[in-house]
Amino acid sequence: MMRALWAVCMLGAGLAACGEGEVAPPAPSTDSTTESAPSPPSPPSPQRDPALLEAARSARGSGFAARFGSHRADDPATHFQLSGEARFAFRDPALEDRSFAFEVALAGPSVQRYQLSAGQRKNWFLLAGPGDCWVKTPEDQQPKPASARAGELGEDAALRWLILGFPAHLEGAAAQQRARDWSEAWEAEQPIALPEDFGQGGLQISMGEDGLPTRVERVDAEGTRELLLEVTDWSLSAGAATPDAPLGLRYPRSWSWHREDWILHETLDRLEDHALYLDTAFRPEEAPLARFQVRRAPDGSSQRVPEDRFALIEHTMRYRVLEAAPEDPTEGNWEFRAPTETRWAEQLDAKAEGPGVESIEAQLCLLWSSPRLQAPTEEGLQRLREVAAQNGLEVIGPVWIHTGVVGLELLLPVRKPD
Repeated sequence: MMRALWAVCMLGAGLAACGEGEVAPPAPSTDSTTESAPSPPSPPSPQRDPALLEAARSARGSGFAARFGSHRADDPATHFQLSGEARFAFRDPALEDRSFAFEVALAGPSVQRYQLSAGQRKNWFLLAGPGDCWVKTPEDQQPKPASARAGELGEDAALRWLILGFPAHLEGAAAQQRARDWSEAWEAEQPIALPEDFGQGGLQISMGEDGLPTRVERVDAEGTRELLLEVTDWSLSAGAATPDAPLGLRYPRSWSWHREDWILHETLDRLEDHALYLDTAFRPEEAPLARFQVRRAPDGSSQRVPEDRFALIEHTMRYRVLEAAPEDPTEGNWEFRAPTETRWAEQLDAKAEGPGVESIEAQLCLLWSSPRLQAPTEEGLQRLREVAAQNGLEVIGPVWIHTGVVGLELLLPVRKPD
């Protein structure tokens, strides 16, 4: 995203769009954030004081247990909202630093809205998913597609998501594996290698003595290191106190994004870690609603629910109500759960006809999906109904729970008021 910010703020639209006169593009900088270094050595035997490790795992340190999110499993409100000051420090000494107000809405590793503003003039950068990107300057009536920048925006959104949810947002199949990767790397004073590389080389995240991230670097096959991000001042608290984290969770107040021609310093003055956004917040108003469809693995079986998602979608399906709950639910089964009764249905082919075949056409629904959960609780379903009401939507039917998939996937039929 930061290269995209540069394109908007420096090449004819940006600083002018933010209320300043045009600035000529600076000459290529000779100052670089890359340096040649040998490949990281194999992790030595643990060197850290075991007492420090225990402190880092406790609520007094990083809130280790709480950071795996177990106490928030029934709530879809796991998004982030943050704001503060963004200052561009250019490497060209002829250019003065420039500061803007910024605000970020983050709903996943590839779903982000970034806003830069100076007074009433604003630039928006919308990322609704991989390759799904728009940019809007004050001169634009509507956001413009910007798929060429989606990779840059996606990389920065993924890193922001990783840091804010560390270590729970580390990729991996199980929380136990993430915990093991974290603690072993921390004890050995080694960085954690991240599976994401965004097509440009491996990423590594380094940690301080408290077990929290300090920097993210890219290391290519030749061992050349490039500093991408530094985070400091883990003092910004958010969220309600829990037994695992009696003081709430801590987040970094200072973020420094390193690029070839400049460093973007973000200083946060506000962070909300219990936000909830519909996916329509990350797309232009005229963009069509997404449609729900069953995802399958290459062998034809249903695959694991790939991501946490909270979206307003349209759903079309033909189905047949079953007389009883299936003994071994498959990905074609749905549970219709109302406050007073539960029914089961089998999803049919889109062209199915005959006795007992029912259908729904382009039904507006709230979709809640999560790979972390397997079944909803009544508290979670009630929260979903509350969210619908808060968004001005009327619930018109029972919740539909998709069974036979690894993870949680459910739909709540709604309609917009006339």
